[in-house]
Amino acid sequence: MPEAADVRFVSGSPADSFDRIRASADGKDLWIVGGGGLASQFAEAGLLDEVWVQLAPVTLGAGPAVHERAAARSARGRAQP
Repeated sequence: MPEAADVRFVSGSPADSFDRIRASADGKDLWIVGGGGLASQFAEAGLLDEVWVQLAPVTLGAGPAVHERAAARSARGRAQP
């Protein structure tokens, strides 16, 4: 990890922590790093304005979808474009 990196760990809902996270960034971009469950929580709270998805198929033998709730809606035939 670069010396200048400011990495912080929080727990609880994204909405409960977001103001504190944004304040610590001091106007710079925020990177939220995690799996599909974490991305879903931030998306459902309306806290994402951009999503970068990186797949590593060799290491993804099983696990939750990138966006679990969207995958469930898609499976029921109600996915939105």
